[in-house]
Amino acid sequence: MKILKDFKSEIDKEILLERLKIEKDSEDEREFLNLVEIAKKIGKPKAVYIEGFIEEKRDDSVIINGVKF
Repeated sequence: MKILKDFKSEIDKEILLERLKIEKDSEDEREFLNLVEIAKKIGKPKAVYIEGFIEEKRDDSVIINGVKF
C-alpha cells in the first residue's frame, strides 16, 4: 500500500458554490468562503492506493482484488 501526502490540492470555490446552490453575494457565500479558507489552512490531504488486478470482467461490473465495481 502506498500513501501519498504533501501534494497540492485545490478547492474550486465557484463549482462548489454552484453545486451547493449558494447565492452570490449572500451571507451564506461569505460564510462558505470563510470556511474554505480555514479548511485550506488546516487540511492535510492524503491518499492511499494499492496495485490491483482484474480478476473477472462482467457485462456491468468488474472484480478487482476480490471487490466488485
